[in-house]
Amino acid sequence: LKKGIILINDSYIANPLSMRNALEVLSLYRNRKIAILGDMLELGKFSEEKHREVGKLIPHCGIETLITFGNSSRLYGTSLKKRHHHFTDMDELLSFISNFDFENSTVLIKGSRGNRLELVAKSLEEIYENSSD
Repeated sequence: LKKGIILINDSYIANPLSMRNALEVLSLYRNRKIAILGDMLELGKFSEEKHREVGKLIPHCGIETLITFGNSSRLYGTSLKKRHHHFTDMDELLSFISNFDFENSTVLIKGSRGNRLELVAKSLEEIYENSSD
């Protein structure tokens, strides 16, 4: 995308292993790192435990800003405090995205298909493909 943005859109499947792998890939980038993460759905009685485990990885990935969407995804950001923005309403998330400065960042979008995070990717693409350099 324009304005130095690298978008990693993995908004189709999320489970603990794929989430760990995506975070490891994000950690390899040298510029500012932003993660937009949704719930890992269909984990049943292990959901809270698995979301907390992913949350323990976040501080080690160099993520500057964490944006989460869903119910359980709030558990990802317990260590980031002020740098964590959590949403349960898609319209509120999209509004936040449209007003947030993503310039010169690598942005990971990752969550289960039911989160509809492809809407966030589409919004970012519309904003930053149509912007002037």
